[in-house]
Amino acid sequence: MINTRQQSNVGVWFDAEQWESLTAGLPIYRGFTRPLETNTLLLEAPINRSPKNIPEHDHHLIDAWFLEHYGAAFRSSAVYGTGNFDKAKEHAGLAGEVAILRPNAEFTFCWSPQCYDLMGEYAQRNPEIDLIQFLADFGFQQKDLEQAIMSGHEIMLISPSFTVERVLSI
Repeated sequence: MINTRQQSNVGVWFDAEQWESLTAGLPIYRGFTRPLETNTLLLEAPINRSPKNIPEHDHHLIDAWFLEHYGAAFRSSAVYGTGNFDKAKEHAGLAGEVAILRPNAEFTFCWSPQCYDLMGEYAQRNPEIDLIQFLADFGFQQKDLEQAIMSGHEIMLISPSFTVERVLSI
């Protein structure tokens, strides 16, 4: 069932049971920069994550923009994933691991067909371009999760918790 949160007037939220149909069974990967402790673990969603590579002022502006337009703070409260295993592996680095994400409860997602990775795009942004226009030009959306996975672009996911399953390689 698709529902809209009462507190925000925007934002599309889904029940966890819809995951398989929305993803068409395709995995969403996440690269972890350190080894996982077990094959399967529970990952709680971040709350008010601090920015690492974006100035704090812009981080808050971006979060406010996502909250206004998509009903969720996708910079400070999301877990990031991709349908591109190699991208997740690159993020994990030599010491890390790749895992598959799955929400355990109600969730929302956001992605852009034009934006491979928001942090990377931000790093290359012309500072003379208005930040809000920069975001609007990417055409972020909260639909077509299967297409988001197949695109290999960054997918921002929000849910209270996720099951993380280690990808075993041969």
